[in-house]
Amino acid sequence: MRPSERPGSEEVPASGGVGAGATHSVSSARQDLIGGVLAIAFGAFILDKALGYPLGSALRMGPGFFPVVLAALIIVLGIALALGALRRRPQPPRPDIRLRPVVTISLAIVLFGLMIERYGLAPATVALVLISSLAGSRPRPWRALIVAAVTTAAVYVIFIVILQMPFAVARW
Repeated sequence: MRPSERPGSEEVPASGGVGAGATHSVSSARQDLIGGVLAIAFGAFILDKALGYPLGSALRMGPGFFPVVLAALIIVLGIALALGALRRRPQPPRPDIRLRPVVTISLAIVLFGLMIERYGLAPATVALVLISSLAGSRPRPWRALIVAAVTTAAVYVIFIVILQMPFAVARW
């Protein structure tokens, strides 16, 4: 039995009113345009930095080869995303702006950058995940702790064990 077939249940449009679907697609188009422009800018930034390294050839790749290819891919995907958003019919914008996710995720990234040198990779990763978990409307502490533990273990295995990056795991 689908939720809409249960007694006493109704299907409610995304924003709760007539024409809500159009409003939702507007927000989606605007987000896609912003996301596309940001992806293009990020890809261009990475491309600029990567071109400072020798590229090598396809058979003998230099240290700049992979970052250049990855940056080009990010730029192409950003262009596709932005063009897809521009092809949609413009509608009035939806005034549903949530600052909490933007602030908490940004704060988490900044704190990660500040903490990794002083306290090490593990505490910085735990702080990143725990602070990021506050971005949701209903933070779930146990879920955040489990995700932090699993993410920290994965980061340790990938960066310390496999890639042998010279990060301190923990520094107190």
